[in-house]
Order: sequence, then C-alpha cells, then structure tokens
Amino acid sequence: MAIFLKFLLIFLILFWVARFFSRKINKLWAGTIGAAIEWLNNNGTRLMKYMFILAGLVFLFLVFQWSRTG
Repeated sequence: MAIFLKFLLIFLILFWVARFFSRKINKLWAGTIGAAIEWLNNNGTRLMKYMFILAGLVFLFLVFQWSRTG
C-alpha cells in the first residue's frame, strides 16, 4: 500500500510539473485537481484551508513512517 501511495504522490508531482510544459495537460489539471484547489480558494475559510494542509502533511508523514517500518 505504501508503494502505491508513493507512486501516486510521484504521479501528482509530475502531473503538476508537466502542466507548465503542455497546454493539454494544463487543461486537464484545470478541470480536475486545479478545480478542487480553486474551489478551496473561493469557498474555504482560512481555518478550512489550514486543516486540509495539516491533514495532508500528517497523511504524508504517516505514510512515510509506515513505509519505513514495513
């Protein structure tokens, strides 16, 4: 499971970087993950944004800690 999550994280990072080099990938990003981030910017309160960021960091920390023990 940890390997799958690491590959997912790598995919998301590469997807984010690739959007700067391809107009088609940028459109795909804007319609999916970018749309979710934009929704958070428009509708999320400051506390909600901080909670999502904190939850993501805790999730990454737990995944990497879990992968080191297994």
